[in-house]
Formats: sequence, C-alpha cells, structure tokens
Amino acid sequence: MIIQKEILLSNLLLPMNMGVSESERSQTQNIILSGIFTLDSRRNLSHVTDRIDDTVDYAQLAATIKGIACSLKPHLLESLGYLLGKHILDIFPGILSIAITLTKIPSPILQETGADVSVKITLNREGTI
Repeated sequence: MIIQKEILLSNLLLPMNMGVSESERSQTQNIILSGIFTLDSRRNLSHVTDRIDDTVDYAQLAATIKGIACSLKPHLLESLGYLLGKHILDIFPGILSIAITLTKIPSPILQETGADVSVKITLNREGTI
C-alpha cells in the first residue's frame, strides 16, 4: 500500500514590508500564504503510530514560516516564495515538496481595480518529482 500525506496550510497571515518601490516597502502589507506540503511517508509514520513526533508538526511549520518571513526583505512575491520554500526544505527533512501560493491583500499596484495578486511556486527536494 502506498500512502501519500500532505499538510494543507491555509490563510497564514504574514505582515511584511515588501514591494518593488521604496514607497511600497515603507508600508506593512498583508501577505496570505496557503500551501501544500507533501510529506515523505518513509519518515512520517504518524498514520501508524498516532504520534506527533512521527510527522511534521504543522503548528511548528506555521510558526517557522512566520519567523522566516519576518527576517526577509524581498521585493517580489516570487522571491519570497522561493526563499520560504528553500528554508522550509532545509529545516524539515520530512517534507518532499512544497507548493505555496502567496497573495498580496490588497495589492497596492492593483488597488484601483480591487483585484488581489497571487504567485504560486513549487519546490521539490532533489531526487523527487
């Protein structure tokens, strides 16, 4: 039997100073992160053991993402997504791949239209698909 497990993290609020222009970066903006974190079933046996120590602790994952985001000063959502994904793969060996969507709410650039803007980025640990 093959088991694939994923952690789905939705609507994690990341208040950040980021943007292309200096004026955009001077104001705190709300970035919303939603992600799918595919787990390595060989390392994550919680479905059998029912123990938090045998999986990725999603409270710790969310807190780690918030901590990393606070330390970054990217200009673009694309850079933020890449840097967050790279750090998460480095910190959590039980995660094989990450697909995260970052949404800037509201988007200062699209403010007149009322639209938000999102970027989705997927990172895979080397040797995985």
